[in-house]
Amino acid sequence: MTSHPERPKFDPHEQTPGGGYVDSEVGFVRDSFNAWTNVTMLASQPEEFSPSSFDRLAAAPVDTYENYLIRVNGPEKGQALIQATDANFISEFNSLVEMYNSQRERVTREKDLNFIKSIAEQLDRLLQRSK
Repeated sequence: MTSHPERPKFDPHEQTPGGGYVDSEVGFVRDSFNAWTNVTMLASQPEEFSPSSFDRLAAAPVDTYENYLIRVNGPEKGQALIQATDANFISEFNSLVEMYNSQRERVTREKDLNFIKSIAEQLDRLLQRSK
């Protein structure tokens, strides 16, 4: 039987090429904000999008913090990142996800740019917070 060297454990606080890591200064994976790309693009440059593009971007659901990290990093690394993240941050992030996702159909139908901008502002405040 061939012995395989034990794979080193992933350090969720260590920055790795092409991977997320928990920024110890703030207690979360900054890359997680990419889950909000559609919303932030619409908030910052709404005039750049045709009505059908607006509808497609606004109607797309936003992943929770956990789902995003697992989808992007895989289950093992994603779980390690989640465990190392500040629980209050996850709660705040997911509250915004729930708020947005529960209003997606209405926002899309009414082209409610004010709601999208409000969510983007809340995201910005969350991103700027420190531990």
